[in-house]
Amino acid sequence: MEKRVTSLRLPEELLVQVEDIARWEHKDRGTVLRELIEESIKLRKMKNAILRYREGKVSLWRAAEEAGVSYVEMLEELRKEGITFRYDIEDLAREVE
Repeated sequence: MEKRVTSLRLPEELLVQVEDIARWEHKDRGTVLRELIEESIKLRKMKNAILRYREGKVSLWRAAEEAGVSYVEMLEELRKEGITFRYDIEDLAREVE
């Protein structure tokens, strides 16, 4: 993956926490920041996919695809969130394929 340089301003308290993590994990600050951003993006994608599924805007298959996880992993996330599983015609069509 190609890397590009960007800059951002962080509150001092966050920067101190990033540096603490870097020290604990024996990593440089840039690596820790990249890892934190990647983890945050995954969580945000999951959150958005779950919300769209809950609102009935996407099927379970589509929610899993948007979150970047498998169908089974999405089912598990829905269970953790206490969201009732819906099985619609789009889900059936995907299984037939």
